Amino acid sequence: KRKQLWDGDIISRSLSEAVVKMAFICCKDLTERLQRIREYTTDMIEIEDLRRSDRCRQILAEADVPKWHNVLDPLLLSSEEETALRKKWTKAARTKLEQKWSYLSMICAIDKEMRGTCETPLGFRALLHSYVNATHFIHADRTSFLLLWDRSTRQALVREKLEEAHAARLLGDSLWFAFGAWPVVARVVA
Repeated sequence: KRKQLWDGDIISRSLSEAVVKMAFICCKDLTERLQRIREYTTDMIEIEDLRRSDRCRQILAEADVPKWHNVLDPLLLSSEEETALRKKWTKAARTKLEQKWSYLSMICAIDKEMRGTCETPLGFRALLHSYVNATHFIHADRTSFLLLWDRSTRQALVREKLEEAHAARLLGDSLWFAFGAWPVVARVVA
């Protein structure tokens, strides 16, 4: 149904993130690829473990409900684990790695590496518009409500054309995910 186009954007955003992460890993030489794989499969997980443990400690401190310990205690790092990870992952080191793996930073890195080989004039930057719009809906922010309001208050014919264009963009994004990233992946396969 056309009313589910915005839901399609949210799903498409997740696919976009996966494609961009795969391309970000694949667009460099073997040494850098192995480093990026380690960052994604180990380092980013350690940073998330720290963040999750901090959140759980905060929840337990603010509302010390005994039954919550059954759920949250397994998510807490031991003091030894936390000390080791905090030593390894200072705030500056965490911020630097998280910035490197941010969507925009990855797209810029891919475009820089693949300059002239992407199938679209904008390369991976072509994904930004859809990604940003979907982010508004995921966060249910003011912009998402304005987009919904704008679409719902348009004249029927205009709304129908906008919905057709929206559906076409979703289809185009899906095709780009399938074929636009191929030059990057081809480097690894070649």
